[in-house]
Amino acid sequence: MGLRWSVIIPVYEDDGSLRQCLASLERQTLRRAHFEVIVVDNGSTTPPDVKGFDVRLIQETKPGSYAARNAGIRAAKADRLAFTDADCLPAPDWLASLDRALEDAPRATGPVPLFIQGRATAAAAYDCLFAFTQEANQADGFGITANLGVKREVFEAVGPFPEVASIGDREWGQRAQAAGHPIAWAEHAVVLHPARAGLRGLLRKMRRLEGGEADTREVGTMERIREGLHVPWAQIRARRREHGFGPITTAKGIGLLGAVKVVRLAERLRVSRSGRRERR
Repeated sequence: MGLRWSVIIPVYEDDGSLRQCLASLERQTLRRAHFEVIVVDNGSTTPPDVKGFDVRLIQETKPGSYAARNAGIRAAKADRLAFTDADCLPAPDWLASLDRALEDAPRATGPVPLFIQGRATAAAAYDCLFAFTQEANQADGFGITANLGVKREVFEAVGPFPEVASIGDREWGQRAQAAGHPIAWAEHAVVLHPARAGLRGLLRKMRRLEGGEADTREVGTMERIREGLHVPWAQIRARRREHGFGPITTAKGIGLLGAVKVVRLAERLRVSRSGRRERR
């Protein structure tokens, strides 16, 4: 069968998580000879440690994970491209499941369950309650790049990811969907994603997401404010059961919701005035 997949992983200022991700890829049920791994360093002050792993390490100095992913696409040798993040843990059957799904569709994605490393902080509880509604994303025509498989022909037809602050996977995916390239749901293509433990990192992510919203959606500020006031109570109840959260942990996560909404709305107003985006 030969080389079948190129796995592309952007990384910036790795905290040691990348080696765990690469170890997960070494445990794939798809034979190692059938996929390559490309790590794209996005301008880190210290190069990521890939010693002992069979990977290609390339550089992309233009800031942004989508610029890094596009560099990985250009360097890839295979006709099937898989995307994940440096802090993620693909399950052993991840690539094999995406491979089966791409027999019936040109794009595929699967579940991205969150897990908490260490203490259940308010930020971690918030992430588990509100982040990564991947099944809903797939129904909306896209999958986040923590867990995405794509035939190269789709990029050749639709073009590369938009090199924006965030949410470029949604804009690109919906563009691909509109162009007639559907996305399949691969139930067993699971990628575990850590919940963010720190409040500073969570709020930085929220500002970056809001910059991505401004870059990729034709939505007015007042409509974004109305969207921001919505509270997804059904999702909260489902996620609470999924993670086994008690009332205290749930309350900690919900308690951050107001602060997150204020930060995102303030970022939306700042971006609308200055045009500057949070890039990291």
